[in-house]
Amino acid sequence: MKLGFDLRERSSLRIVLRFALIAVILGFGVNAVLSLFMDPARFLASLHKVQVIYFIVPLLLFIASHFVDSLRLMLVVSQFTLFGDVSKGARPSFVDAMAPVPAEALYRRALAAWDRLGSGLAANRAVTAGNLGELLRTVGRYSEAEPLLLEWMRQAETARSDSLESARAAHSLAALYLAMGQLGKAEQYASRASRVFASCADASSEEKTASRRTLASVLLSSGRYAEGEAELREILEGLPDRLAVGAYNDLATAELRQNRIPEGEAYALRAVGLARRVLPAGHTLLAASLNNLAQAERFQARYLDAEQHYREAIAIWEEAFGRSHPEVAKGLMNLAAFYHERQRESGAEDLYRRATGIFQAAYGENHPLTLVSRNELGDVLRAQRRYSESEKLSRATLAPLEAALGERDPRVLRALSNYARLLEDTRHGSEAATVRSRIQTLGFR
Repeated sequence: MKLGFDLRERSSLRIVLRFALIAVILGFGVNAVLSLFMDPARFLASLHKVQVIYFIVPLLLFIASHFVDSLRLMLVVSQFTLFGDVSKGARPSFVDAMAPVPAEALYRRALAAWDRLGSGLAANRAVTAGNLGELLRTVGRYSEAEPLLLEWMRQAETARSDSLESARAAHSLAALYLAMGQLGKAEQYASRASRVFASCADASSEEKTASRRTLASVLLSSGRYAEGEAELREILEGLPDRLAVGAYNDLATAELRQNRIPEGEAYALRAVGLARRVLPAGHTLLAASLNNLAQAERFQARYLDAEQHYREAIAIWEEAFGRSHPEVAKGLMNLAAFYHERQRESGAEDLYRRATGIFQAAYGENHPLTLVSRNELGDVLRAQRRYSESEKLSRATLAPLEAALGERDPRVLRALSNYARLLEDTRHGSEAATVRSRIQTLGFR
C-alpha cells in the first residue's frame, strides 16, 4: 500500500466549518419546529434564552469559516513522506519516493507560498528550498541545486552553526560537491556534517552513518584510500543490510582503484547480493554495485559477464534518472572503454559522444569528466585512423586536464599515454619518445 497526500487549493478546515454551519442551522431549525408544535407555551417562555444559541452559534461558525481564509497556515511535507511504503510492516519505507517531476512541482508551489507569506518565515522557506535542492541533485541538475542548498545552509547557520539542521544542510552540500568532483568543498562540508551529527543527541543513527559514509567516499575519491577504507570498515559493524550495500560498494571501488581486482570483485559481489535481497528492484545502489562488478570482470577478461552487467547498470540508471543523468554518462564511459579494448570502435565512439554531451550539459566543457570523455573519444578516433580529428581532441583536452587535476593525476597520465600512441601511429617517433619519457618520470606505466 502507498501513502499519499493530494494537496488542493481550497482549505479543508474552511470546508469542515461550513459543513458544521449547515448542520447546526438544520439541527437548530428542526429542534425549534418540534418544540413549537409539542409545547408552544414552554417554547415561547424560553425563547429569550434559546435565541442566543440559535443565532449566535451559527453566526460564530460563519465568521470562523471566513476567518480561515485569512490564516497564514501551510503544511510542507518532504517528497519522501509523500510516498511511504508500508507493504512490509507498520514502519514506512521511503526508498521509493515520489517521482521527481510531480515532487518538483509541489516543492515549487510550496516555495511560492512561502514567498507570499513574507520574509519572516525565511527559515521555513529555506528547509523547503533544501528539499528541492536535494531532489535536483538526485536528478543531476547540480547548477540549480547548489544555490538552493546554500540558502538552506545560510538560514540554518543563522539560528545556530552547530544545529541539527545545519548538519543536514552540510551533508547535502557535501554530496553535491562530491558528485560535481569538487572534492575540497565536499570534504569541508562532509567533515563538518559528521562532526555536528556526532555531537547532536537528536540526530538519528542513519544520519550519522550516512554522513560518515559520504566523508569516506570523499576520501576515496581523493586517493586517500587507507583513511576512507578505515572509516567504512568502522561503520560497517552492526550496520543494517540495506545501509551496508553502499559501504560494500564503496569498498569495491577503493579496491579496484588500487588494482586489487579479486578483493574488489568480492566486495562488489557482496553489494550486489545484498542489494538484490533488501532493496527494491531497480534501485540505483544496485546499478552502482553492478557497475563495479562489471569493472572487476572486465579486468579479469570475463567479457560476456562484464558487458551484461554494464548494460544492466546503465538500464537501471536510465530508468531511475532519465537518459541524460551524469551517472548514466559514467556507465556509458565504462562500457565505451570496454568496447575500445575489444576493438569495437564504432560502438565506443557512439558511447563516448553521448557521455560527452551529458557531461558538458551537466558540468560545462572544462570539467574534468567532460575533458576525460573527449580525450578518450580522441583515442577511439586514433584507432579508426582518423588522425586529424584525434589530434584536435588531444590538443584541446591535455592542457585543461593538467591545469585542473595536476600532472601526476592518473587521468592526466592516461591522456598523455593516448597522445603518445597517436604520435607513434603518425610516425612522430621522437616526439612520442619524449612524451613516454615524461610519463615514466611521473610514475605511470
